[in-house]
Amino acid sequence: MNGNCHFVFAGAVGVSASLLFGLDETQTTLMIATSLIGGIFPDIDNPKSNMGQLSKPVSTIIGKIGNAIGKSGTHHRGIFHDPMLYAIGLIFTYLYFPPLIGFFIGAFSHLFLDMMNPSGIRLCGVKFLRLAKVPSGSKESVVLTWIFTFIVLGASIFYKGTFAENSAMILSTL
Repeated sequence: MNGNCHFVFAGAVGVSASLLFGLDETQTTLMIATSLIGGIFPDIDNPKSNMGQLSKPVSTIIGKIGNAIGKSGTHHRGIFHDPMLYAIGLIFTYLYFPPLIGFFIGAFSHLFLDMMNPSGIRLCGVKFLRLAKVPSGSKESVVLTWIFTFIVLGASIFYKGTFAENSAMILSTL
């Protein structure tokens, strides 16, 4: 998937999370904004990606380190594409700084889309995770992204009522 696909899908996931958790306007804005950033963040190790362009000096350094260890070009997926990194981050964020949860939700949306292409992602650098073989940047990848986007938004709108009430009750106890 390309950066635009990751950005659109991360935004949809951020909107859906906001609906499902019944967030107010300020929390919704933060959820969507951090989801959008998280949605393109895993590609920080690729200086040609959207995130790489936004963080050129950092991305270039990370890219050079990746090249030195054989993670270049279409094989740039190193530690920033490992779901364990974001799972640990999500747990700590949930416990100590909940406003940034959207970042990790967006990062997981990125990893989900990357599991749809032939390269897939790796879990802890070892286990290969791939759900499909849709070429990145293809018309099929764009169509698939929009299908997932509508599914996520549709499901969240459909389940909004009862889930939002239950999750608001759970979150208020924290």
